[in-house]
Amino acid sequence: MSPDKLEALEEKWKSVEREARESLAKAETIENAAYDLKAVNPNRVTKEDKRTPVQLLSAIAERGQEADKALAKLRELVANACS
Repeated sequence: MSPDKLEALEEKWKSVEREARESLAKAETIENAAYDLKAVNPNRVTKEDKRTPVQLLSAIAERGQEADKALAKLRELVANACS
């Protein structure tokens, strides 16, 4: 193969590679812009919890007491069922 022909093929190859990179970058840009499939409702109103740390701790303690009562009842039911 002649040096001129080899050089022409190398130039053609570089051109094809450049076009491929440009096409890939363009495709990625389109995909990122057009196919954002996050499940987000733009009309949703966000609720912010405005309780103080003391109020939050109190609410957690209340829920803990409710859970303790429920566990005690379950233990009682299981004990009665097994006896």
